[in-house]
Parts: sequence; C-alpha cells; structure tokens
Amino acid sequence: MRCLECLINASKRDSITQVQKEFINYQETVIQDAWKTRDNAVKRKKRSTTIGASIGGVGGLLLGIFFSLAFSK
Repeated sequence: MRCLECLINASKRDSITQVQKEFINYQETVIQDAWKTRDNAVKRKKRSTTIGASIGGVGGLLLGIFFSLAFSK
C-alpha cells in the first residue's frame, strides 16, 4: 500500500521540488542584482566625493590667490 502511495505522490513531490528550486533561483538572481546595484551606488558615491573634494580644493586655491592678490596692493 505504501509503495503504491509513493508512486502516486512521486509526481506531486517532483513538481513541488521543481517549484522550490525555481523560487530559490529567482531569489539568487534578485540578491545578485541587489548587490550589483549596491556596488554601483558605492562607486558613484566615491567618484562624486572625489570630484567634489577636487572642485572644493581648486576653488579654495583660487580664492586664496584672489584674496592674496586683492589685499597685497
């Protein structure tokens, strides 16, 4: 009797296992996409910080030169 039940339910178990595997694969792709998005955001933030600091440094240098020339007369 148990053997017969097992044979009858085998296709059901296989389909459940297949659905679970597909869901796990979907979750893995979502997680990988989230990590890629996070990595890109971190790179953009580093790039913008570097550019902002460079612009601030150059602006400060130009202001220093301007004020030193303006007040040296």
